Amino acid sequence: MYRLYNLLGQRRPKDALAVFQLNAWAHPQSANAQDSLADGYLSVHDKENARAAVQREFPLRQLTKHSTRPRNRHSWPRKKPSFRAWSSAF
Repeated sequence: MYRLYNLLGQRRPKDALAVFQLNAWAHPQSANAQDSLADGYLSVHDKENARAAVQREFPLRQLTKHSTRPRNRHSWPRKKPSFRAWSSAF
């Protein structure tokens, strides 16, 4: 996939979009393919189709057990510090 982003870096967004579309067609259940397709649409300034690709991505992303996108560091359940630990900081 990184080579496709090289096409965007070479200012060939239409070529990259064509390959992103082919990838999304070949892998319809891949959240990563839909995310990349949204990037391709944004590179050609097509916000409506980019939004549609992202809307297809979110349910797929929630279905996958191990996501390829890094998680938000605040999304993991954290143990709350005790009041004693908090009050001793002052």
